[in-house]
Amino acid sequence: MLKYCNGDSSSFQLLYLRYKSPLLRYLMLQLGSKSIAEEIHHEVWISIIDIRHHYEPTALFKTMLYKITHNKVIDYYRKKKIVTYESQLDAGDDATYERIDEQSNLESKIILQEQVTSFIEAIHNLPIAQREVFILKQESGLTVKEISHILAIDVEAAQSRLRYAKSKLMQAMQEECNV
Repeated sequence: MLKYCNGDSSSFQLLYLRYKSPLLRYLMLQLGSKSIAEEIHHEVWISIIDIRHHYEPTALFKTMLYKITHNKVIDYYRKKKIVTYESQLDAGDDATYERIDEQSNLESKIILQEQVTSFIEAIHNLPIAQREVFILKQESGLTVKEISHILAIDVEAAQSRLRYAKSKLMQAMQEECNV
């Protein structure tokens, strides 16, 4: 980021390529809509471009990037006056299944897709605060300390939210398996 701030545009391209996919996956899991995620993803990168002239490296670039993203998601929720989240999975989202390995057995593929869909729905059914901590930890690879900084909460609160999220997801998947 410092190189980009000093006029090296290829450094921006490297940052974008490094964080594009994980950031977009985070947004898709957080928001449940590919189109909204892409829109906010675009806004985040515009913000990165806009701050280059007054950037001060007070934290890792990754932490700053997810802090900006978190704020954009909050802005979206405020703008839409969303208090609770209802799953809005796009029926045609190919990205939902992009991690599914190619398998020769069609039945196994269908079962795996159903499990992935159930897990994503379970994530979307988490309370917003728990869902956000879980996604930041699992999808973005941030530490609990970095997450607490991004969300402006103490480390214990972040750990607690993560623990509750994992517990609820385990419970939801166990119920799915018992059905």
